[in-house]
Amino acid sequence: MRSIYGLAWHNLNAHRVRSLLSVLAVILGVSVTIAGSIIIESVREGVLKSDELRVLMEGLISMLDPAMLFIGIAVMMAGGFLIFNTFGMAITQRRQQIGGLRALGMTQGQVMRVILAEAALLAVIGVVLGVVLSGVLGQVMVAFIKQIAGEMLAFGDAAPTLPVVVFAAVMGLTITLFSVLIPARRAARVAPLDALRKPEAAGVEGISRWKTALGALLLTALLAYVIAAPPGEWVTYPLDFTLTLLFIGLWLAGVGLVLPALISLAARLGKRLMPGTIGRLVTDNVQRARGRTSLTVFTLAFALLVLIGLTGFLKFFLLYGIGSSMKPAEEQNALFITRVDILNGWGATIALDLDSILLTEEELQAILDTVESSAYTVSSYFVVVPEISFLGDAYFSYMLDPTLARNTQSMFTFTEGDWDFALPIMEAGCGVLVVPAVAARHNAGLGDTISVTGRDGPLECTIAGIGSGVAGASIISDTVRDQITDMNPALVLVVPYADTDPVTFQAALDALVTTYPTLHTVQITGFMVVLEDSLDIVNVSLNAMLLLATFAAAFGVVNTMMMSMDERRHEFGLLRAVGTTRTQMRNLIISEAALLGIVGGVVGFLAGIGVLVIIVMTYGLNSIGVSQNLWAAALASVQPAAVMGFVGVIVAPMIASLAAWLPARGILREKPVAAIPRLQ
Repeated sequence: MRSIYGLAWHNLNAHRVRSLLSVLAVILGVSVTIAGSIIIESVREGVLKSDELRVLMEGLISMLDPAMLFIGIAVMMAGGFLIFNTFGMAITQRRQQIGGLRALGMTQGQVMRVILAEAALLAVIGVVLGVVLSGVLGQVMVAFIKQIAGEMLAFGDAAPTLPVVVFAAVMGLTITLFSVLIPARRAARVAPLDALRKPEAAGVEGISRWKTALGALLLTALLAYVIAAPPGEWVTYPLDFTLTLLFIGLWLAGVGLVLPALISLAARLGKRLMPGTIGRLVTDNVQRARGRTSLTVFTLAFALLVLIGLTGFLKFFLLYGIGSSMKPAEEQNALFITRVDILNGWGATIALDLDSILLTEEELQAILDTVESSAYTVSSYFVVVPEISFLGDAYFSYMLDPTLARNTQSMFTFTEGDWDFALPIMEAGCGVLVVPAVAARHNAGLGDTISVTGRDGPLECTIAGIGSGVAGASIISDTVRDQITDMNPALVLVVPYADTDPVTFQAALDALVTTYPTLHTVQITGFMVVLEDSLDIVNVSLNAMLLLATFAAAFGVVNTMMMSMDERRHEFGLLRAVGTTRTQMRNLIISEAALLGIVGGVVGFLAGIGVLVIIVMTYGLNSIGVSQNLWAAALASVQPAAVMGFVGVIVAPMIASLAAWLPARGILREKPVAAIPRLQ
């Protein structure tokens, strides 16, 4: 075993730049994952200053946990593509060496173990450095988010959670080892006679027409199906998530199948746009070794695809899912009165250093006295009941007086049942109004009983209605308040009567706030603006982290260009010998990389838009009881994502060109005659 790892370490030292690029890819994936945990924990420390705030905000903050983990996985997957490509190229280049070892008696199993040992060494080094550097990256990202968030968020000192660190380490090791399995199997199949064969530079390869046709058919059929007969109109939890993942996987497979043909098409277009010898060389060279070139382009496209998909999905889910549940209240000119200064952000509220964010008995009575003759009111208690939480175990639910909630006609929209059915159940005991996902999770329907966690033990509650609550939250009747919580309401929802004079009503509210300065009135329309602003902050923050995936893609460009130039040293020497200048050679190499970047950017943009359409049209919003025009929602979600996509199309060739600059410098330092003898 010691000799296996010794040989593996020797091989890594022999190709230090490639080894370094692979280690950097692992470092990126691990550090981004852990840095995401630092960001979330920093927000928790800054906002969740009390048990009351924890009940109100923990579920909302927890929504970011899977998003951050997803970003870490996406960056690590981009690194996995790089590692796969790196080892694939290395095996091709080392066929003589491996053939020689096989001729000396090394078995196929030993060859495979050497390759896996190389990957394990790279993974361990990358994981260790990633864990060490994640703290710095996390603090840099927190400082960046502070600048763009202002008072909207509050931050505290935080460290990553141990489960996330373990997850990041295991992910880095697993993806690295999995990425080299196919190259390792290829290496094991190298025959001893390959030691006698001279390695050849990759030439221009043909395209598999049947693969291209299959990919085009898959993409066309998938997109046509989700547009013509959107599964999101009928699919429910948990099939919605599974089907969406399946369709995304099929879409990515289709993109991978047609990618070589797209690169060839780009090369033909490039010949028309770049006439002359240099243009022909550029377009011919990008068609060499289609496998590694396609994977390099796919890595660039994947980074952009994830950025577009995540940006669009967040808008779709938060604005068309969570936001649309507030439409009934918005249409009724509703507002809520609370101690939380929502319009100015959580930072401003925390700075007030309130002894509690809950309404006092005096404040609650003053609110009711002020508006009782001109509006419906609902005192809203925020509770955490894991069994009826629609998102994880910590998302809040409302505890309300069901009669008052019915009067407002804005707290819950039924898809199954109605208030006539629900009200008697909720007045008689523990009744709950839940979203379809919660009912499906319990395999229960309207009128069925589920067990929930009470303060003194399990509590049997009846599902009185299924549909959509405000902000996706479930509702539990206040008849069991003593068994669930001992806290006061956090806000009072106020819905003015149709005949209420708005001027007089606003004057009464102003007088209330003057008398009780700790109170704030927030119109639902104003809250929706805050929600959109918060979404923008989240998008910018997540996109900033996702941009790190482009570094892994850039490392892939460096690796591909290094391999290509190493194979073409003889060619470069001849070009220099016949009078090609260093500037022309540099332009040739950088133009090749730029062309790869352009193809990667365009493919990533189109594939990302396709993924977003698939997500919206397949996932839908049935799991939270919201009915939407999915096609309109998809178009609206595409708009902000398309902006990021256009930026990516512009930036991708720049990143690729910069990535090619380093290997270009190395080859251009050599004299024309120096490159020719090496392959003789």
